[in-house]
Amino acid sequence: MKKTVNSITEKIVTACVVVFVIWILISALLIWSLGRGFLPVTVFRVLYLVVSALILYSMLKRERVLVESRNEFNQLLNTMLEPSILHEDGIIIEVNQPALCLFGATSKEDLVGKSILDFIHPEYIPLGACPSNS
Repeated sequence: MKKTVNSITEKIVTACVVVFVIWILISALLIWSLGRGFLPVTVFRVLYLVVSALILYSMLKRERVLVESRNEFNQLLNTMLEPSILHEDGIIIEVNQPALCLFGATSKEDLVGKSILDFIHPEYIPLGACPSNS
């Protein structure tokens, strides 16, 4: 889960950087317009505050959407009655309570961070997925 959340967070950070670059370009355009006498100082200040507020609002909205999505996913995972293991690149990143019971673990920390292949009998591991072959 942490790795997945990190990849989602990276996408949001990238989007925020893009929005920030756009903000800088708009700011530069406004300053240029002010220097050329196209905009009175008062209009410049109002436009600058409005653009800044819109950018801040969009960044906060993205963060809120991420938090809501993460909470909904956690709620779904934790209410499932079937053992569920979430992994990324073969490394366990989240498990629910039934999965803990299935593997005889006492806490999530007993499973999180381990390879999913550690819990599969070697006879059932495809030849290409065997860690010794990579």
